[in-house]
Amino acid sequence: MGLITKFYHFLHHHIRHSNRVIGSIVGLSILDQSFSIGCVYVWKSIIDQYLIRADQWSSSDFYIGVLSLVFLWQAMSFVSRLAKNRQSYKTTVLADQVSLSFFERAYGHVMSLSHDFHESRSTGQVMRQLSKAREDLDNVIKAFFDKLLIQVISFLIVTGFFFYIRWQIALIMLAFIPVFLYFTHRYTKKIDSVQRKINNKGEKAYASVQQALDAFMVVQSFQSQEMESARLRSNNRLAHQGLKSKTHAFLRLAFVQGSLINLARLSIIAAGGYYVFHGQITVGEVVLLSMWGYFIYNPMYQFSDLLAVFAEGMDSVARVEKLMRIEASIKSPRAGFRPIKVRGEVHFENVAFHYPGVSTGGIKHIDFTLPPGGKLAIVGPSGSGKSTLAKLLPRFYDVNSGCVRVDGVDVKQWDLQHLRAAIGMVLQDVVLFNDTIFNNIAYACGGQQNLKVPSDSLRKAVEQAAQKAFAHDFIMTLPQGYDTVVGERGIKLSGGEKQRIGIARTILRDPPILILDEATSALDSESEVMVMRALEQICENHTTLTIAHRLSTIRHCDQILFCEKGQIVERGDHDSLMALEGRYYRYVLLQREKETLPQNFGRVQSQSDNTPTAPEKIEWPV
Repeated sequence: MGLITKFYHFLHHHIRHSNRVIGSIVGLSILDQSFSIGCVYVWKSIIDQYLIRADQWSSSDFYIGVLSLVFLWQAMSFVSRLAKNRQSYKTTVLADQVSLSFFERAYGHVMSLSHDFHESRSTGQVMRQLSKAREDLDNVIKAFFDKLLIQVISFLIVTGFFFYIRWQIALIMLAFIPVFLYFTHRYTKKIDSVQRKINNKGEKAYASVQQALDAFMVVQSFQSQEMESARLRSNNRLAHQGLKSKTHAFLRLAFVQGSLINLARLSIIAAGGYYVFHGQITVGEVVLLSMWGYFIYNPMYQFSDLLAVFAEGMDSVARVEKLMRIEASIKSPRAGFRPIKVRGEVHFENVAFHYPGVSTGGIKHIDFTLPPGGKLAIVGPSGSGKSTLAKLLPRFYDVNSGCVRVDGVDVKQWDLQHLRAAIGMVLQDVVLFNDTIFNNIAYACGGQQNLKVPSDSLRKAVEQAAQKAFAHDFIMTLPQGYDTVVGERGIKLSGGEKQRIGIARTILRDPPILILDEATSALDSESEVMVMRALEQICENHTTLTIAHRLSTIRHCDQILFCEKGQIVERGDHDSLMALEGRYYRYVLLQREKETLPQNFGRVQSQSDNTPTAPEKIEWPV
């Protein structure tokens, strides 16, 4: 019964604004059950008035009377079915509205959570939790109004008639209910516990599948299909074991319930026979009570199935509600800073940061100023904290100490939406949606891209952005041009093409501050040339923070910071750092050596024993 109590509290909280709809559902349910139960009473009249007293009626009066009652039974059945159909329709609509609303609120909450949440959770597991909760909640609401509510109404009506006809038989009928509820509650606790384990294993299996599908090229290239299948089988096997345990519990419960119901109905018939023998009730009333017993005990027999739906549904909802209780670690302040115009000045003041739960790594003593329209590059070996700096500026994470300012205002005091609207990011791995090229670029407009017929001005702006990003020409060579669907994560496009689509999206948004994080590191030389031309367009008159390995993207920056082990060890422009002949100088030499490496890669020198030697290992200079 605890499951139903949980659902009642959930229902009261989430559909309290739908009182009229709920009232109509309850009213239609009462109408349905009243006429359905009344149909049984018609058969009592046929038995007592006509079948038992058939010799007292003329042939014509007998058939007229019976046919009249049959016609009345049909009319009452029609009204009952009509009310039931209308009630089911309203219930279906309500269930869909509530489950969709719950799903949308949960999705909105998850999307509002900070980076630390998303980087620590499996995307597939979260997706499974949200989608399963929506589906299960829909089933629970339908089960509540279509079955449980009707069962309660029929129980109340029939119990009243039982007491009206013969209260002693009513007490016999009610005596079995506490025993019934005891065994139901006892098995429900076990079923609820097993269902939580099944859901947990199901989420892991779903996450495993989603992860493998996302990385299907890696799976196929390493011939790991069998390994991924074995991982899925392992999770499914555990879920299957839980399902078997749950099924056994249900079957035992169903056996106990069925035995109690049969015993109760036999008791009612036996008691009815006793009272008929003593002339206190009629045969029709015994038949009536026996048939009405169906309205009490058959729904109770189905109660175990209802509990299965409630157990699975409320566990799914509880998991999502647990997600919804997680608060974002990064919140926008009340009455946050919302400037009319952003100049684009960036200042890091003695900033230190390390990721939550990680004692090593991070950055410390970071201090620099980037004036409006300035160009700053951050270079250094992997793990030196370059990308971490880029995450602190749009407040994906908050600094542990120090301060990050934009236009002289601490980013913690900015309205979060206004801060991130002022910053555009072009990443190494551009994320494209499985949609058209047009919609992927127009995504920068915040929803306008979803219009079925975009305005002429929006289409013109998208094409202009694509031209500035040097993407228009290759887009027009595609069969459907801007209406070409790029596939999951842009899989139908090359790396350079995806980068230029991402740059066009940022150009369309036109933020005053740009972050270019390894925007060309994964491209071939030809694609790099095209992307570099596009980056020149986007960086003009914008404050630009560039994180890169390739010198072509940084040598013309006003200031270069060389980071190592989370600290700035050198700073200056390209020429001054080269003259210093320090870390940056050796970095440049290493880059030049790497650029010439393909010419000699794979060549071997002959030795006296004709044994080839491996190329020299290139190490990071210190």
